[in-house]
Amino acid sequence: MYVKWEHRKARISPARARKTYMDEAELTRAAYNVVLRGGLVVARLVKSERHGKQVKQVVLAYLGSIREGRLTTPEDQLHFWRTAQAAMRNTGLKNEEKFKIDKQLQARVPKPTQQQIEDLDYLAKRPEALAYLPKDVRLARNTHQLADIVRELERGQNVRVMTETKGDTKLGYNIQSPFGKQ
Repeated sequence: MYVKWEHRKARISPARARKTYMDEAELTRAAYNVVLRGGLVVARLVKSERHGKQVKQVVLAYLGSIREGRLTTPEDQLHFWRTAQAAMRNTGLKNEEKFKIDKQLQARVPKPTQQQIEDLDYLAKRPEALAYLPKDVRLARNTHQLADIVRELERGQNVRVMTETKGDTKLGYNIQSPFGKQ
């Protein structure tokens, strides 16, 4: 048993991609190009069986897929791993086999850290707090930084966030907590 990787070309039109990714993820132009770079990487669990003199590959399970340009983003990694782990639970594999397949998957798609998982789950439960942040702040920060900002706001703390520096001038936001002082 092993993981078979399949690479599919991106079959999404630029107009549709712009509408889908720009609206949902609020990506900048540079990030938009990264999302569409390459295609889809698909992982399948395959077993080889001998039929007479021929060896045939039998697909046991679809493990997951991820866009090639998004292999390093914690959100997409987490989605891939949750799909893969659910698929492996349904196959009835032994722990040794699951461990072997897990290592094969990790060679291509790294697992997000426990901190990244906690931050992503925290932010998923608070979409209104995340939407309260200015667009510049959401685009310029990683998941952990965004989670920390939202935690501060929920505690009733006002937050000062720097977005960029132009010469000697620092640009940023003073974000008032919508939750008030506690």
